[in-house]
Parts: sequence; structure tokens; C-alpha cells
Amino acid sequence: MNKTIWTLAAAAVLLWTTPACADRDVVVRHFVKQFPAGGLERILVDVPVGEVTIEGSSSAQVELEVNLECDNRGGTCEDLAKRVRVVFLHEGGDLTLRVKEWPKSRNKGLEAHVRVLMPRRLPLRADLGVGRLSISGLESDVSADLGVGQLNITLPAAAVGSVSADTGIGEAGLVAAGRRYKSAGLVAREIRWNKGTGKARVEADCGVGEIDVRLLQ
Repeated sequence: MNKTIWTLAAAAVLLWTTPACADRDVVVRHFVKQFPAGGLERILVDVPVGEVTIEGSSSAQVELEVNLECDNRGGTCEDLAKRVRVVFLHEGGDLTLRVKEWPKSRNKGLEAHVRVLMPRRLPLRADLGVGRLSISGLESDVSADLGVGQLNITLPAAAVGSVSADTGIGEAGLVAAGRRYKSAGLVAREIRWNKGTGKARVEADCGVGEIDVRLLQ
């Protein structure tokens, strides 16, 4: 079995840098990485807290960008940021991108902003604990799980065959084939739709918050 692990820590100075604009944007750590997509069958993204944007493209590689931001330069927040690691695992046909060592208690203003650009033909599984997760432009299966926050999925209608959207507390909405479907309440609500002409399946789950799925013509 092909199994490769990359771990990027604070010592990886060639990849983790402090941008020149950090004083203005309060970006205390910045990370970029590209992977060839040849041989990949699925992308997995796992982030505990933050804002995650995943976009499909015609590129033949997977691109990752992570910004760790603090309310102010220096202090406890920047010390916490230095402990955060970005870990990559290539096992079989799966490429997993994971943010680890995130503070488990008070984060002192630390925020993660993650952007992933991936081939639109590849399936995706994305997990975010708390924050905002946005997925767009993919043409294969999408599985997204959000603990607390907002989940937005925008895909081409021609690629999608079915949508399943479940919320524990909050609301779920779907726009497809010129119609709007909505479900909301204080107990588990779900939307089931299987009238698409494509092959992709969309599965969206949110414990507390909002799901918005849009299939564009």
C-alpha cells in the first residue's frame, strides 16, 4: 500500500513564513503547498476551527493555503499559532489534509483560514469542527460534516443526482431545478432530494447552524 506522510511544524521555515503584510493583516503564520493529483481518488480535509474554502478547478494538482491570524501581534495568540501543525497523509488513493495541535480551550484570538483548490473531478470529504465551510465548483461526490457554524455548497446542477442535508439545531436550504426547499427547527431537520440528472451525491451534515446548498444551471 502506498502510504506517505508529510508533517509540517514550526521548524519548516521554507514553507511556514511570516508575510510582509502580517503587521497589517495580523497573519502570524502562512503556509502554501501543492501536490500532483495523478493517482488520487479522493481528497479529505479535516480542520478543527476556522474558515475553510474548497474550490474545484481544471488544475492537475491540489493546492493548499493556510493563514493563521491573531487579534494582535505577539503574545499568547502567536505562541499558540507556533504549535499548530499541518499534516498530509497520502494513503492509497486518498490525500488527507489535516490541521492539528489546535488549542483545546481558549484560543486567545487565534483563527485559521484555509483554502483548498482541487480537481473538480475528485470526490471530497470535508470535516470542520466550528466555523464556516464553503465548497464550490466540484463535479463529483461531496460529503461535508460541520459541528457548529455555517455550511455553504454551490455546485453545477448537471453534475448532481441527489442531495441529503441534515441539521440538528438550525436550518437547511436547497435551491435546485428552479425550486427552493427549506427545513428548520429546534430538532433534527433534513432535506432529501434525488431529482438530479448527474451522478454526484451530496451529503451535508451540521450539528448546530445552517446549511445552504445551491445547484446552479
